[in-house]
Amino acid sequence: MTVWDTRTAEQVREWRPHTDAVRGLAFSPDDRSLATASEDGTAKICDVATGAEVLTFRGHVRIVYCVAFSPDGRHLATGGQDRTVRIWDATTGAQIRLLQPSAGSVVQVMYAPDGVRLLSRTASGNVKVWQAATGQELAALSDKRTAATLDVDGDSLALARVDGAVAKWNPHTGAQSVIIRENSKYIVGVGFSPDGRRLATALGEFGVKLWDVKTGQEAFTLPGNFCEVAFSPNGQLLAVASPDGDVKLWQASRQPAVKPPR
Repeated sequence: MTVWDTRTAEQVREWRPHTDAVRGLAFSPDDRSLATASEDGTAKICDVATGAEVLTFRGHVRIVYCVAFSPDGRHLATGGQDRTVRIWDATTGAQIRLLQPSAGSVVQVMYAPDGVRLLSRTASGNVKVWQAATGQELAALSDKRTAATLDVDGDSLALARVDGAVAKWNPHTGAQSVIIRENSKYIVGVGFSPDGRRLATALGEFGVKLWDVKTGQEAFTLPGNFCEVAFSPNGQLLAVASPDGDVKLWQASRQPAVKPPR
């Protein structure tokens, strides 16, 4: 993983916590830790300031695709190729709960802002909403067209569809409304800023785009090959992960003055 000075585009520090590609990442609520999911079958928590490894989570069989902190930072949710969602104690590393969506590899997990609900998405496009404390299933969407990714914005979900659109889905009513349309690119990752005003989309080798949610207009593009995006809880940093295992941090409030070295 690589940390950059976003004012000068100079590399500050680099570390490699995994032995294989990083597939998912998430900031802790206090911005001090970064959780990563990897093809090496583990999830890890590292200190953002030093890069030091804090915890390693083992239990998934094969690839771990995604990670998410609970809003209070006490729990970490992970999803993987073994078709399970696992909830861990983020302080001790102990597994607390096992959920089985049973519809393919789990490629996305996300806590709702209230911490009461947990969302999961499988590679086949099935989205489920869970009661985080009990593991009870609350809602489900089996729409194969929504086969990219999701994120949380209050009571609605953002679904990146295979037609290049990002739509909000209300799990209570089932209604969908398009908020972003990227006609020429396949979206592989999406994330709302904490205030819900900006949306980041990862477009593989076409980089990352930052959008104004209200207008649907593109703000700027970060060049590179990226498969995952995540805002820090204060909305100031945007973490982007690449297929080769690198993670870069950008200041999300403005376009970088200097492009990062390739």
